[in-house]
Amino acid sequence: MANPGTSRRPKYQRIAADLRQAVQAGEYRPGDRLPGENDLMAAYQVARMTARQALGVLQTEGLAEARKGAGVFVRSFRPLRRRGGPDGIDTHAVALDGAVEEQRTPPPTVADALALSPAAVIPVRDHRFVRDGKPVLLSTSYRPQPGLVAVRFREEIHCRMPSSEEAQQLRLPPGTPVIQIRRTGFAPDGRAIEVNELTLDASSYLLEYEFDV
Repeated sequence: MANPGTSRRPKYQRIAADLRQAVQAGEYRPGDRLPGENDLMAAYQVARMTARQALGVLQTEGLAEARKGAGVFVRSFRPLRRRGGPDGIDTHAVALDGAVEEQRTPPPTVADALALSPAAVIPVRDHRFVRDGKPVLLSTSYRPQPGLVAVRFREEIHCRMPSSEEAQQLRLPPGTPVIQIRRTGFAPDGRAIEVNELTLDASSYLLEYEFDV
């Protein structure tokens, strides 16, 4: 049964709803090209801007992505499975694309977690990992005393939209969120001795956790 409010929605939203429904019904599969602006203009008798707005809605939702000179395509999702556990970052399916190690002052939240003074300077390691040439993971490690070994870890997970710098580093299409994981390692005496901040392309990762009951 049609929604009474459907006809009152802007035309571009109605077109976007039709395309979304077609994708969800399997008429367009991941990797398939969606109707272009000219196709939508002819099918719905609308202006080019309206057709463009409709395709833009699907891109903002993360359902589709634009490829320069080729059109708009249904986004594929081949997830990297990250299993929670003592091993931390799963790097078997990704390749190291860049690493920087330097001495610098950590952010206040990291300094607080490690019980450091606000002006403390410690070793910091930045890494970027790629899959099939596409960046998928940023990692920044803070370890003020490299010789200590953590025996317990805590992970905090935060889903959010990326900063402009993160979007550029991960080459994220519009509408793609990131998953931020803060992984804190603790020494046997309970002291926090390392913090690893991970920023994951949410369209590339599936997080998996297993618990005993």
